[in-house]
This record gives sequence, structure tokens and C-alpha cells, in this order.
Amino acid sequence: MSESTLTKDHFDRHPVWAWDDGMEGHVPAEPFDPLPDEVTLFIRARFVAASGERLRGYLIGSESFYAVGLFVEGQEFVLNLNLPELAEADALKISQLLDIPNLELFPMRYEDDVDFKRSPVLRGKLPP
Repeated sequence: MSESTLTKDHFDRHPVWAWDDGMEGHVPAEPFDPLPDEVTLFIRARFVAASGERLRGYLIGSESFYAVGLFVEGQEFVLNLNLPELAEADALKISQLLDIPNLELFPMRYEDDVDFKRSPVLRGKLPP
């Protein structure tokens, strides 16, 4: 079962996803323990914005994370840290949806929302 887009419901069912073989869709991945180094994963996570708001979504990357997906008021926003202008535009939309005019997303703290048995909790700050 390959999914072309990932939603909150997908992450409720499977906390870790990976690209399918053609990199056109996503497939549920068994929670790797420990995480592989060279596979792009989509990992369910909790976030705290710089201004203190708590958000849910997912991390995108492998050894380091270059993007996050956030679920806000029934919408999904993918913020690529390599494209800050687009991330700023989405941050404004998120601010409007949450009715928080002074929302500051970055630097954003994160922590995975996966029960890894042999790996430490993934936590950090974006951008690093």
C-alpha cells in the first residue's frame, strides 16, 4: 500500500513512513531500532515553537532533518528548512489559523513520538 500524501491519520496508524521503491509515494516502515543512516524517513513527532505553542507533525530526513510536516487545524504544512522564504509564508498561514499574531516557529524544538526500544528519543532544535 503506497500513499501519495501523508495525513495525520496515516501517522496515527503508523508512526514511521519511508519512500516507496519509485520515490513516488510512501509506505509504512517498521520503527527502525536503531534508525538507518541513509534512508529518508517521515517520523511522527511533537514540536514546541519558539513562542511556546505545542504542535504535532512529523520530521523528514535521516541522519539530520531538513523539513517538518505540521498538522494545524485540519491542514498540513511542510516546512523545508532549505527554503526559508516558503517556510515563512507557511508560518504566517499557521499564525492566522491559530489566531496567534506573534507566532514564532523557529527555532523549533522537537521530540519523536515513537516508542523506540533500543534507540534514544530523537530530540533537538530546528534549525540546529
